[in-house]
Amino acid sequence: MIKQIVKKFLPRPLIKIYHSLVARLAAGWYGLPSRRLLVIGVTGTKGKSTTVNMIAHLLEALGERVAFFSTVQRGIMSARLTNRSKMTMPGRGELQRFLREAVRAGCTAAVLEVSSEGLAQGRHLGIAFDGAVLLNLTSEHIEAHQGFRNYRQAKERLFAGLNRPWRKILHDKEIPTVIAVNADEKFAFNYLRHAADRRLAWTMTKNGVKDIPGLQIFRAQEIELSPAGSKFKVNGILVKLPLVGEFNVQNALAAMTTLTGFGYEVKKLIYALASVPKTPGRLEEVKLNSAFKVFVDYAHEPASLQAVYNAVKLFQPKRLLTLLGSQGGGRDIAKRSVMGALAANSANIVFVTNEDPYDEPPEKIVADVAQAADSVGKAKVFAIPDRRLAIRKMLSLAQPGDVLLLTGKGGEEVMAISKGRLIPWDDRQVLQEEYLKNTQ
Repeated sequence: MIKQIVKKFLPRPLIKIYHSLVARLAAGWYGLPSRRLLVIGVTGTKGKSTTVNMIAHLLEALGERVAFFSTVQRGIMSARLTNRSKMTMPGRGELQRFLREAVRAGCTAAVLEVSSEGLAQGRHLGIAFDGAVLLNLTSEHIEAHQGFRNYRQAKERLFAGLNRPWRKILHDKEIPTVIAVNADEKFAFNYLRHAADRRLAWTMTKNGVKDIPGLQIFRAQEIELSPAGSKFKVNGILVKLPLVGEFNVQNALAAMTTLTGFGYEVKKLIYALASVPKTPGRLEEVKLNSAFKVFVDYAHEPASLQAVYNAVKLFQPKRLLTLLGSQGGGRDIAKRSVMGALAANSANIVFVTNEDPYDEPPEKIVADVAQAADSVGKAKVFAIPDRRLAIRKMLSLAQPGDVLLLTGKGGEEVMAISKGRLIPWDDRQVLQEEYLKNTQ
């Protein structure tokens, strides 16, 4: 309720001041908890939640007591709680309260997913980050930021925040500030130029980033992708990853590179990557039968959608059936036509449906995406605004050897509709329910 009132009556600059002020006050109120933890922030357009989970897993494997907060879930030590807020960086002091709980539980490190909107509004203020990680940059939230340049610069605020005159002393050790960046990104240097004690980068190309004094580079080579996982070499050392898709190789490189900057041994990190768990809702398989495979994934923008389409092709499906939608409420309207065309170029049958409409008519969003998919002229396209009915239709058309891919929601347990309301919704649960109905 407070959020809706603030957004309705305050202009954008005042909203930023509001969040910045609340963030700083909350930091003091909760006793500056981030100063008693090693804190790593992960930003980028896609892969943030998985990379947060990977870094947390590696830290735990190496003996740290870890807290993490992502779009998917939050965790303190072994406790896990699904993030049902639809927010990566919640305001009103929630992050500071979370960090205080982590300190009280005895945690030594925290890994936080950091969004461009949260940074633009100053929700990160009062958190003493030690590490800043950039995964990638593609067009997203462009309307909210009023241009790609503003979006890119918002993410730089995480890196600029590392430039402070003091360092933490934890367990009698001085904690360095570390920047880790994907060297294959066009704007990599914009983030590497910021001040830090150690700067590192990773690359999946032969050349990668140009030489920068003091920059340590990790290069992935001999990459092998399969339905069982991935193998690659980093600086001559074999890495085995139980996760599917090239994007997970990128995420693993990011996690390993970042922690190397804090002095953790490369060989121990590589060993721990072999047991990294899957992130809920990220190319998560929903087991219905042995005839066809079903996956849910959070992909909700063109780059991540293309990446997950490439990944499911590793399963060599007889046909690919995909279900997608697009967020409403004025969020990246331009991406709707791109996503519709991507789906039609990648799948045999496309189901366009409701996702998170917010205050926008779902039928309008579905029509925008479906029209683009239809215009490609390759796939059979069904426009079904009711997501449950779309899933039911999808299951009714599935044949042995097919792969069914539902995108946009992943492991989310709510759907955002009008007037700021969140209603219960879980693609995984609905799939199970509709499959049982179909087989009875």
